[in-house]
Amino acid sequence: MPVPFACKGCGFKTNVKDTMAGKKIKCPKCGAPGAIPALNAGDDGDDDIMKLDLGSFQDVEPAEGENIDGSSAAPKAPKKKKKKSAAAPLSSGVKGAAVLFSLLSVAVIALLVMTALPEILAKMEPKEESTPAAKPAAENSKQ
Repeated sequence: MPVPFACKGCGFKTNVKDTMAGKKIKCPKCGAPGAIPALNAGDDGDDDIMKLDLGSFQDVEPAEGENIDGSSAAPKAPKKKKKKSAAAPLSSGVKGAAVLFSLLSVAVIALLVMTALPEILAKMEPKEESTPAAKPAAENSKQ
């Protein structure tokens, strides 16, 4: 059975599900907090009140120290979110070591290229093969 809700702020009226009886909600029109009356045994509600989708309602958080269900337990404190810590800046010693390592790496690579490159190029050059016709010409030039 639907329960009537009337906003005290703007006068908006609607019916809500009986499961919402006794709870506090925000008015879907103006956002003012309001209470839904508890169900009485003979209360059928008013059929003239316009109907509204309950998805537009939002639960209202109870005030500090107030419990909606009537229990005397104190409300739980909200959990605090952990903040991400920023990375510490690098010290000048670490920066200097990084620069020195980079320069040393470049020097080693350059040395390897300078020593190994001529050998690699020498192996890639085509070898001159002597032909039988070229031998006599070379012998003639010696004489």
